[in-house]
Amino acid sequence: QSSTQRPPLAATPMTTTTTTTAATTAATAASLARLLAPCELRLLLLLLLPCLVRALEAPAWVKDLPYPPRDPADEVPGQPFAVDAPSTPAAISHYLHAGNLDFSALGRPFRVLVAGGGTGDATVMLAVSFHMAQIPAEIVHVDLSAASIAVARRRVEAHNLSGDVKVTFHHGSFLDVRPGQLGRRRAPPGLPRGRSQGPGGAAAA
Repeated sequence: QSSTQRPPLAATPMTTTTTTTAATTAATAASLARLLAPCELRLLLLLLLPCLVRALEAPAWVKDLPYPPRDPADEVPGQPFAVDAPSTPAAISHYLHAGNLDFSALGRPFRVLVAGGGTGDATVMLAVSFHMAQIPAEIVHVDLSAASIAVARRRVEAHNLSGDVKVTFHHGSFLDVRPGQLGRRRAPPGLPRGRSQGPGGAAAA
């Protein structure tokens, strides 16, 4: 157990800018939604909650401390130290598209935005599992903590991934991610656009 403890959330006062920040967050999320294929949008929604929490309540410790505590030396190539089961091609297809997602039908790398990625549990699992499945992917890892990003970057590098999986890191809020960093939207042909629900109740059309 880490000797560094988080202060209770109740000890962090909310500011009068919360409403404005929430409105900006919603507007940015809507812009991102227009750029993503339906399957990618559902994944974005699943990964969005940690970022919303950090955007609205970001005490100093979030930016200064790597969280959760991870040691890149614990990574074994091809075997992520922290198993994040939802962050695999099979889980993404199963939970977000009823098992009907054909990644090859995209005609381009599958894109994932990991908002509030911390020290990289989800990012490492995504990168390794897509690489092992030989599915091209572009992963954007965003976090408010430079210390967390440094750990996440070293963890990804420990797996010596080839060019079929590209991981980029951005220090700041996901509000800082520009549409061009996610590419142009092109929905995969023949995939249904019905409403679906993923783990935790996240839903999107």
